[in-house]
Amino acid sequence: MIKTFQELVLETEKSARARPALADELLLRSPGVSEQEAAWLSEQLPGLSPIYLYLLKTYDLRKISLGGCFFNPYAAHTFAGLVQDLVTLNQVHNHEHLVPFVEKYLQRDHAYHVACTEDGDSIAIVYQDHPFRKEQVLCYHPYSLENPPIVLAHTFDDFFFILGNIKRLRMNIEITISRREAKEEFWRCVKEFVPNASDETLAVWNALTLDLDEIPD
Repeated sequence: MIKTFQELVLETEKSARARPALADELLLRSPGVSEQEAAWLSEQLPGLSPIYLYLLKTYDLRKISLGGCFFNPYAAHTFAGLVQDLVTLNQVHNHEHLVPFVEKYLQRDHAYHVACTEDGDSIAIVYQDHPFRKEQVLCYHPYSLENPPIVLAHTFDDFFFILGNIKRLRMNIEITISRREAKEEFWRCVKEFVPNASDETLAVWNALTLDLDEIPD
């Protein structure tokens, strides 16, 4: 089980060697945004998670796909563009292309949108306590925004490690591990990083890993 950033980087390096054509999407490279860019982002988005900022500075998140999540909302080519897009995404009243009602749900929950899933769900980090706890990672489904978002993890690094383990299991499935073993190990990861997870949390993680389920005969 991946439990450190060093282990995660090594796993992505192994994946990139196995599939060099997909190296840009698989490899977690360093560095990320500059100190100046991170400082400006933090100034524009007060309370933004220091864990998230650390990852954004340490790793290049522009192209990588991790466990079915993407961290570059508008596919920016430069780090400066990525930082500007994150500000734009979270100051939606200034952006004509975003649906206005999304803003009220992020504001209601005191959360910043920082990533998305392959299915279009928004991933956000809480920047202020109440109604959720600061640093929690939330998932918003675009067709049920009126419902409370689901807590996926209590910190962004725990969320990141779960995604890394999903990627590892997907790369090894039917090679060194069966689907049943992969799904069982995945649930051990969730238990490790999100202890006492709610049924709603487990349901979302299950939906994100249906590809690990055994295929009926």
